[in-house]
Amino acid sequence: MRGKPLSFCLAALCVLAVACGADHGAPVGQPAGRDVKGPVHAAAPSSSAPEPRLLQQFDEGRVGGRPYYCEITSGGHPAGRPAVWVSSQKNDAGDAETVGLGAPSVLCLSGFPKSGPITVTVKAQGRTYTTPLKRVTELTPRGQSDDSLFDGRAMEVTDTGNGLLESGDWRFLPSGPHREAIGLSGRLELTARSGDVTAANAEPLSREPGAATVEGWERSHRIAVYGYPVGARVPIGLYRIKNSSERQRAVLERQIGHVVMPRSRVADFTIPPDAFGAVSVDASPGKDAYCLSVPAVDRCVTQPV
Repeated sequence: MRGKPLSFCLAALCVLAVACGADHGAPVGQPAGRDVKGPVHAAAPSSSAPEPRLLQQFDEGRVGGRPYYCEITSGGHPAGRPAVWVSSQKNDAGDAETVGLGAPSVLCLSGFPKSGPITVTVKAQGRTYTTPLKRVTELTPRGQSDDSLFDGRAMEVTDTGNGLLESGDWRFLPSGPHREAIGLSGRLELTARSGDVTAANAEPLSREPGAATVEGWERSHRIAVYGYPVGARVPIGLYRIKNSSERQRAVLERQIGHVVMPRSRVADFTIPPDAFGAVSVDASPGKDAYCLSVPAVDRCVTQPV
């Protein structure tokens, strides 16, 4: 640098610093052209999605929901023509036939022969699940799991008259991968067959917000949260059920966590140990009980195991 003015040297050093910073100091992104997928529940909150808020209190123990048995919901299926659908209890006032996650549900068929084997097939995200039906004169109480129609086990149905076959009711909450597949497709694709008689139905999935304990939650400590807009940050609340209240009023104690709604609009939440200890056991005599709930739901979504 002999003979060079000081200003020239400083300028050269600045150029070198900028060049080095561009090579080594900038954040490293994903390689171009690659679709890198993380866990579906790890989606970032959307700035445009509404932020649901927990209710400050609600009256627990109220019974609600519309009737959902096959005879009531058969009006949308012409008499005498083969049909298959799942009828779910709903709290909203909509008339559309939809299947509801976490809702008491029954399988319905009409227009099928009075004898002979029947199978029902569900298609979800490229996979097929087949359930044989077993005709009985009396349904076995509590004979079906939450994963019915996906676990391959035979499902009992009984003739209720007027050409209707109806299963026992169960809570429609398929296990994790199946639940996510149904959420992504937004519908339940059903096909029923008996000999050369066939009926098919693509039944929309209800997007009514809610949550429910998954089967075996006493071991996994998990609840399923569903129906909220994609990207919404959904808080989970711990509620105290006042023992002295005649109406069993549930009052919000605190938020214990949240989920961010993925594209499937179905997410799992693992209950923290301290909260699980409170909601999974019956209250001692004279003591308050606890439960969990989510926004827009005015009831407990957990019950003691």
